Amino acid sequence: MFRPAVVAISAVDPGSADANVGGQCQHVSMTSYTESQREAIECLDRPLQIIACAGSGKTQVISQRIANLLSSGRAEPRNIVAFTFTEKAAGELKDRVI
Repeated sequence: MFRPAVVAISAVDPGSADANVGGQCQHVSMTSYTESQREAIECLDRPLQIIACAGSGKTQVISQRIANLLSSGRAEPRNIVAFTFTEKAAGELKDRVI
């Protein structure tokens, strides 16, 4: 049975990803990634499941991974499926990738 890779991402330093400011998630330009974030972004050869807490940079990691898949030619847009927990996160993901 084929199983996707699983990466658990822990919370990141404020300002390095999606910082939760006053209950609002605000995107901040990411200049560096944690080891687990890099592992997820660089996993281009198989499906990937990301398990992470709120404010850990999931949306940034997913959008960067999709950008890498597309720019490397490993996938076409019609071949990518990304699931998020909330409609807000889905909208943010769509805005970042498109």
